[in-house]
Amino acid sequence: MKISLNNIFTLLSESVGLVPTSTLIEECKKLGMEEQPYSDFGIDSNLPEFDNGYRFICLTDDNQKAFFEVLDKNSKILQAGFQVIYKSDFFGKKYKRHCFHLFSLLENQYGEGMPMDTPLGETVNYGNEKNICYISMVKAKGRNVVTLRVGNREFWD
Repeated sequence: MKISLNNIFTLLSESVGLVPTSTLIEECKKLGMEEQPYSDFGIDSNLPEFDNGYRFICLTDDNQKAFFEVLDKNSKILQAGFQVIYKSDFFGKKYKRHCFHLFSLLENQYGEGMPMDTPLGETVNYGNEKNICYISMVKAKGRNVVTLRVGNREFWD
C-alpha cells in the first residue's frame, strides 16, 4: 500500500503529543504499513530513555521506500518519524521535490525553522507548544536521505 507524504506528515502531526502510542501503532497497521522488528542503529543514544521502539516500512505515493519509526515512553509517543533513502538518480528529482514539499508542510504547521549546517548535510529545526521537530537532508554512500522526526516536547522540557 502506498501512502502520500501528506498522509505521513498528518499522521505524525496529529499523533505526537496528542494520542497514546497504541493509537498510532494501530493506525500504521490500518494503513497497511509492514511492521518490522525495531533495532537501534546507533542514533538513539542522544534521546531520552524510552520503553519500546516500533518500525514499519511503507511506500510513498511515488514508490519510494520509507521507514516509519515510533518510540514509546510510558505509553506515550516520545518520538515518531520517517526516513526515505532515495535510489540513485542523476538529478535527484524526487528527492528535491519531496524536500520542497516537506519544507512547505513543516512551515505551514510550525512556522519558520532554524537551519543548522552539519558535516553531512543540512538540518532544520521546528517546534510548537506540543512538539519539537527536525528535518535532515544528507548524502550517505552516494544516496540522498531525508529524515523527519517529531518529538513530544513533554520529554525534552
